Amino acid sequence: MTDEIKRKGYERGKELIDEYPDDMARSMIFAQILLIIMFLSVRGIGVTPYQPKQVESTYVEAAGIEVTKEIEAPPPPKPQVTVQVTESAAGGEENEVEIAPTTVFSELEAPPPPASDTTVYEYHVVEVKPQILKAVSPKYPDLARKAGIEGMVYVLAIVGPDGRVRSATVARSDNPIFNEPAVAAVMQFEFSPAMQQDRPVACKVMVPVRFTLR
Repeated sequence: MTDEIKRKGYERGKELIDEYPDDMARSMIFAQILLIIMFLSVRGIGVTPYQPKQVESTYVEAAGIEVTKEIEAPPPPKPQVTVQVTESAAGGEENEVEIAPTTVFSELEAPPPPASDTTVYEYHVVEVKPQILKAVSPKYPDLARKAGIEGMVYVLAIVGPDGRVRSATVARSDNPIFNEPAVAAVMQFEFSPAMQQDRPVACKVMVPVRFTLR
């Protein structure tokens, strides 16, 4: 019995030894096939490179704020003494000056002036308003006469205590061509002095000078 077992074991061992090369060859083939399959599988996998996260910046634009500027009310109009200059269309030398009557304004009581008063009073403040004693007709510009241009110039004059015009400036004008002759004419005007507290004072007077063609 023992000999039979030994014989069967010997035969089994011999079979394993004989089958070893075949088993080894099959194992190698299987391993190669497995490696090929893994290699093909790895090639199909895509690798995405690492990218750092971007921080988004948010910009807030300031809304426009409209600032409303309070516009002061315009001062009351200056009293006007209308002077009208009429020029003949044919280029005649005769000029007509029309002096409108002085407008009456409500008088306001002013405080007593100091001993040496250099204040220039407004027309509507003085107790006795200046009146035109002598009016000089301005020279009508030749260019305006030829072109048939008419207009109005408002001259702001400062009349001194002696009734003479100290200075004259253009406050408003329809055409600059009339500015110089209007100012030159008003500078030759003579007024009765304005009176405040029973004494002559300087006063502002607005003199409109109209240039018209007959």
